[in-house]
Amino acid sequence: MKVCIVTVYNSENCGSYWQAFALCSYLKQGGCDVSFMKRKRKGTSHSIVYVGRQTLKWILKGEIEKAKAQVQQYWAFDESIKKFKIVDEIDANFDLCIIGSDTLWNLEDQYFEDNRAIFFGEKSKAKKTITFAVSAANTSYDAFKKHVEIIDDLKKMDAIAVRDKYTSSIVRKLLGKVTPIVVDPTMLLEKTEYQRYCIDLQIDKFIFVYYFGRIPDDLQNKIREYANSKKLKIVVMGHGMKGDYKFDVFSPRVFISCFNKADYVVTNTFHGVMFTLIFEKQAVFNSCGKEKVKDVMNEYGLNDSDYSENKAINLVNNNIDYNRVKIKLNENKLAAKEYINAFIGGRAQ
Repeated sequence: MKVCIVTVYNSENCGSYWQAFALCSYLKQGGCDVSFMKRKRKGTSHSIVYVGRQTLKWILKGEIEKAKAQVQQYWAFDESIKKFKIVDEIDANFDLCIIGSDTLWNLEDQYFEDNRAIFFGEKSKAKKTITFAVSAANTSYDAFKKHVEIIDDLKKMDAIAVRDKYTSSIVRKLLGKVTPIVVDPTMLLEKTEYQRYCIDLQIDKFIFVYYFGRIPDDLQNKIREYANSKKLKIVVMGHGMKGDYKFDVFSPRVFISCFNKADYVVTNTFHGVMFTLIFEKQAVFNSCGKEKVKDVMNEYGLNDSDYSENKAINLVNNNIDYNRVKIKLNENKLAAKEYINAFIGGRAQ
């Protein structure tokens, strides 16, 4: 079966890369010939123009190491992206087009707004077109309603499955029907499958901080206290706080290697939560202002580990019961696989 995926496979975002990789891998395991619809780099974080400007900015500031890191990150992602088979269009030779995952329906982002015909299936000529774990992020209902063609495109879909309750509520308002919520594609693969791509970080005993935005002072203090009590280094990816070691070069393999090796995790990102659960790490999350993270906290009973819900949280005494989490997670994984397998003629694994 020929399948084409429409997603953000070439963004310099580790979560975006791995969700594309995971869905592709799962489909290949089911015997599918998998391609991705070509996504223009212009206006994305993996654009030569963008990277060139960022590199020049660091050079002009005299930050030569940061300029080097910018270029190294570009090539690290480029090497990973080369593993995907890319096509220019989804023609009638494709049996199935899958739109998703990630925030492809985020109409508050100009890129997705400008390319909505692609991300709502209008460009697909495949025999069947479905969505899988797609998200609208925090886009308002009114932003959807003003585009009549979006409603028409959704009605033409053979099936729609979304990633979160908010997106499901948007579709229900637009179409008057309930859509299933499925797990992010990263959950379709097991920990051992990701470990094949892990590398030796040459760092032992650490708490991994993967955080977008600045971490509240109180939470920073709790992280440092916990690290000191457990004799752990603080490894930071992002700009949330200062640590003992900071990765200036993001790459997909470094990203999962940090989750694999970490003794503890602190994150406020959706895919940060996904990989915390995949690698079964003890962690503190912060869902503040992020409905997609809050959804996961509620779904798997993780509110006690959510700093936004429990600011008095003690990292030492915070323990996630993975025996309980895995019961619900395995149930949701099975449902997601059954949804996909119904279209590729496979069988839930």
